[in-house]
Amino acid sequence: MGPLRSLVIAPQWIGDAVMTEPLMRRLAARGEQLTVGALPWVAPVYRAMPQVSAVIELPFAHGGLQFSARRRMASAMAGEFDIAYVCPNSLKSALLPLLAKIPKRVGYLGEARIGLLTHRLKNPSKGKRPPMVAFYSALSGEADVAQDIPRLRLDDGQIDQALAAMGLRR
Repeated sequence: MGPLRSLVIAPQWIGDAVMTEPLMRRLAARGEQLTVGALPWVAPVYRAMPQVSAVIELPFAHGGLQFSARRRMASAMAGEFDIAYVCPNSLKSALLPLLAKIPKRVGYLGEARIGLLTHRLKNPSKGKRPPMVAFYSALSGEADVAQDIPRLRLDDGQIDQALAAMGLRR
């Protein structure tokens, strides 16, 4: 059996995406092959992470359920992944892995997701929530996440490529 084929559903904001880098590092270190599903404005962050094998740009508009589009995309993904890690806490972010019939779906409880996730982490209240880096890293199932910090190092070529993907240049 080869490496676990993992789908990570990325957060919707660039800052949150950066805070998932330690999670990516943890998953890759144990041999998982990582594909990230991200909205177009967040995708360049994941393309800059060497742990990520592929990025799928999700065509969903911010805020909308877009069930038909999610179902179509899930149908195309069926059988491609062994596990999904759902970073956002929304119901709609957990739909794609469910509809794609990914057997193991990991995420935090919330927004009536109990039936959508197979491995549910208790979602701490806002006042008791750890720093967001540790919150995301905990999706790995590993216990020693409190000291995780993002490490982003890009060479000039990677910086130029990421900027070009966003229609920018130095």
